Amino acid sequence: MKKNINVLSLFDGIATGMVALKELGYTPNYYASEIEDGAISVAMKNHPEIKQMGDITKLSFEDGCLWSRDYVESLGREIAFQKRTVGEFDLVIGGSPCNQLSAQHHTREGLVGKDSGLFYDYLRLLKEIKPKYFLLENVKMDKKFQDEISYLMGVEPISINSNLVSAQIRNRLYWTNIPNITQPEDRHIMFRDIIENGFVNKDKSNCVTESMSRQIATPGGVRRYMMGFGQFVFESQEEYERIVGKTDTDRIRFSKYMRSLPNSKGLVERVDTPKARMVTPNEAEALQTMPKDYTYVEELYYSSKGYNQKRGDAKRLSLLGEGWTKDVIVHIMKNMEF
Repeated sequence: MKKNINVLSLFDGIATGMVALKELGYTPNYYASEIEDGAISVAMKNHPEIKQMGDITKLSFEDGCLWSRDYVESLGREIAFQKRTVGEFDLVIGGSPCNQLSAQHHTREGLVGKDSGLFYDYLRLLKEIKPKYFLLENVKMDKKFQDEISYLMGVEPISINSNLVSAQIRNRLYWTNIPNITQPEDRHIMFRDIIENGFVNKDKSNCVTESMSRQIATPGGVRRYMMGFGQFVFESQEEYERIVGKTDTDRIRFSKYMRSLPNSKGLVERVDTPKARMVTPNEAEALQTMPKDYTYVEELYYSSKGYNQKRGDAKRLSLLGEGWTKDVIVHIMKNMEF
């Protein structure tokens, strides 16, 4: 097996692709396109050998060289500030932004959206590079958007739910030319198996998302959780039943009551604040099948005002929510042959 492969990871995030490749025994020459400072910090802490190439819109591939160009408006021309001689890429991977594709987003503009339209830069580079293998990940979306991506990629997506390999529900689409992809074997990992303490009322966590970092343990927040958004860990089963109820009828009544509350604070007496918490960064790492403390970078916890525990934990949750479930990527990539 060829182990020293050339890889370009677009929208690299925290380099989950690198973790998966190393787990499979590869020693990749790994080039990454990412612009979020926190994500880059996590990636470089764990994999200092990664070659960071910057903004995807500034990348091009010509004659075996990967170029990153900076546009200088005052001169009216592009100036190359980074050139990497690669030869050929064996693999191109990426998860283009889902902002205007997701059913949970209020403005589903599709691929013409500011963020989701970056898919076309992935497609442009894929055509320039012509790697042996490619992998593109995105959320479940309207069929018209899915069909458009499939037409442009030349393959139909494979739908895989992370709940087969982890304790979270995370249904994603994967467009790839890696052959013979099947569904992963169900490992029967439960949410209660990975929490550090407390009580959870569901066998599987809701999807780990970027917005999970902004959850607040209020009755309204719990209601959203009951609807499938975000995630809470309760202090105990008794506390969960005190807030939500013991029966399905109780839970329906709770949901209807919370929905009837006006948005303006103080107009209606609120029920007691739940004794519940967000998932911890280590729990979110387990939900994404990432190594423990993978996202711990000291600088995430500091701002101009000094150390802030909540800030750092929230940032780690956000980065994990924007990432991949590592074991799903391992399952797909294991069928590559070099």
